[in-house]
Amino acid sequence: FSIPRAATIPADGKPHKVTVAILPLTSTLSCTVIPALRATAFLRAKAKNSTEFPLLSGPAQVFLDNNFVATSNIKTCNIGEELDVFLGQDPTVVVDFKPPQTHTSESGLLKKTKIREVVHHTVFKNTKGIPVSIACFDQLPLADDSQVKIKLIEPDPANVSNSETAAAAAEGAP
Repeated sequence: FSIPRAATIPADGKPHKVTVAILPLTSTLSCTVIPALRATAFLRAKAKNSTEFPLLSGPAQVFLDNNFVATSNIKTCNIGEELDVFLGQDPTVVVDFKPPQTHTSESGLLKKTKIREVVHHTVFKNTKGIPVSIACFDQLPLADDSQVKIKLIEPDPANVSNSETAAAAAEGAP
């Protein structure tokens, strides 16, 4: 790396830091919430490394509109690659996770069928003043018995992004 200005580093055997570059990146901000674990929104930034430098893994200071917002750790990101960084709690998105409500019913005369419906209700309040994208993750229970069927009723399963631990996504706006 070529450092733009001269720097004096003492030869005292201790580690010293020198700024190599300040790299402005245009990012897309969103929030991630896992309400069953913690009713908190976490700010997430995605940016493309459009600089002439690879970004090395380690601590990074993050500024938004010239204001310091967080210290985060980044993974190595080569030129042209996408950088994905969590920036800590976002107090401007309020998450209200209600305790689950359970409803049980039975049907059938000869062959009894028991239905247990569990409703999870999470409310998001955006106080940013601009629209915000919110990804809300939850996990469907797993059945130990092959006769037990688990079915997602809402949101519409066709609109849900599935992964090993994610089962619901939501979009929020003011």
